[in-house]
Amino acid sequence: MVELKDDINYQFILPKNSETYRAIYVDHFQFLDSYAFMASSLDSLMKDLTKTVKPEDMEVLNTCRASLTEDVLDVSKRDLQLTKGLVPWTLVTDHDFLKIPRKKLPDKQEYYYSILTDSMPSKEEIQKASEYYEKYQCQNLLEYIMQYCETDVVQLAQIFHKFRMKIFKFAKIDVLKFVGKRKNQINQNI
Repeated sequence: MVELKDDINYQFILPKNSETYRAIYVDHFQFLDSYAFMASSLDSLMKDLTKTVKPEDMEVLNTCRASLTEDVLDVSKRDLQLTKGLVPWTLVTDHDFLKIPRKKLPDKQEYYYSILTDSMPSKEEIQKASEYYEKYQCQNLLEYIMQYCETDVVQLAQIFHKFRMKIFKFAKIDVLKFVGKRKNQINQNI
């Protein structure tokens, strides 16, 4: 954002407290902390979704760019979209480091330590992240992180789509037409 500061006309941060935020608004863009609006982590929500919905029935995942190869569903790519990825965050020191070419992801567990969950991923999870890196033909960590972020967005869209369809089937209302939970509850009582 530092390079773009002269091009930004409007910015606003909606804080949760002095350390976290709910949303950042920059011109016509909104960056929402989706975790602040959900009951669980994206990882937990995705695990729950895969227990109740078959991958072939996940409309968003099956049509997103990340699951396609030459505009045709690539089941192996789609299956990689079903779980939360891993990033070796301890290696991320600056933007230039992200651009360094690498043939594969590092396999040392300590690079993937999560301070958010105070946990270390399993070797199987690291292997899956390596498969992801290779399948998407990433050339460096920056390309990998961009693909990782796209996967997060696709997963969130799939989860929200399922939620929206469930609410519509149950209450015949479209949650996109309501700003808050209270408004939603009032309409269900009508």
